Amino acid sequence: MLINRETTLSLRCPACGLLIADYIHAFSFSGNKNPEIYCSCGQKKASIRREGNEKYFLVCLCAVCEEEHVLSFSAGEFWDDKPRPIKCPESGIQLGKLGPQKDLVGKLEAIAEQLQGDDFFINPDLVLRLLDRLQGLVQEGKLGCLCGSREVHVDLFPDRIKLICQNCAGEVVLPACRDCDLERLNRRNSVFIPGYVPKEKREKNP
Repeated sequence: MLINRETTLSLRCPACGLLIADYIHAFSFSGNKNPEIYCSCGQKKASIRREGNEKYFLVCLCAVCEEEHVLSFSAGEFWDDKPRPIKCPESGIQLGKLGPQKDLVGKLEAIAEQLQGDDFFINPDLVLRLLDRLQGLVQEGKLGCLCGSREVHVDLFPDRIKLICQNCAGEVVLPACRDCDLERLNRRNSVFIPGYVPKEKREKNP
């Protein structure tokens, strides 16, 4: 059964350079669909094709050599609990990672550092601590969107972290420059994107 399987794919956009984490669930392949993954700038980054229930093919546009690569995974590899590096077959340079969000959220800063260096962030140490805090909220089930979805994009910028709901496109921006930004996040018991709340939910919770 694939019902409970879920993972996250983190790839750098070949157009704008952003590192984004995209949520993937077994239901993404229902009806023989081949999920397509886009950056928030509109650039298509990848598509995933499933053959039966045992083989997955990731077709991605490489941010390093600008060629299209086809990477294959067994079902066990694709849905593995441990993050798996995604590398350019030509250069061996890491493009991102495939793995559960609970592991990836805390390691996104390390991926960004490896791909483009500390100079990308105004305060890289602070970004790491902010992502560690977000990782804890994910593990506690306290990060998501008010629309009810837990499918969240993570965009990294030099001075902020943006969380975007994949379901309703709601978003929240977390500043990432000063120590007070971390203090503000630490005071929060949860982070929920103020997305679209269905009418029936509003009526139940006036």
